[in-house]
Amino acid sequence: YKKRVEKYISRWEKLIPHYTKLQFAGSMGMLSLGTGWNYYRNHWETDVYLGIVPRNSDRHAMATLTLKQNYYPWNIRIADKLSFEPLACGV
Repeated sequence: YKKRVEKYISRWEKLIPHYTKLQFAGSMGMLSLGTGWNYYRNHWETDVYLGIVPRNSDRHAMATLTLKQNYYPWNIRIADKLSFEPLACGV
């Protein structure tokens, strides 16, 4: 029974996002806030963003919802929770 419960808990823990991102003036809106998951040795990332395009760029303000997949071949660790990824491939 204990192993079944641990397996159940580990499956649910995989659904909890690993990080949060904030993007300003990107291709997904003037301001976008998202969350995501990294996996396979931290080379792959899946992000979900919610963004806003202000009213002054069009007649109406718009909201954007974006699903983004990234691949990072390598990264350079700067601090415990900070890294630099010089090359990123995304869809």
